[in-house]
Amino acid sequence: MTDAAIVYLTREGIPSGVISVPTRYIHSSTGVFNIKDVDNMVKLCVEAVKSL
Repeated sequence: MTDAAIVYLTREGIPSGVISVPTRYIHSSTGVFNIKDVDNMVKLCVEAVKSL
């Protein structure tokens, strides 16, 4: 469950969503991810904000 799910479940009328980067070993001292996934996540966020 993400923080967005908590907001959705406890507050009425607040739209929420999550955009995340696929990451291995996220709860360890070092997470591993592909930097291209981060770049594409930024592009996705920019386009999402533009469409609002």
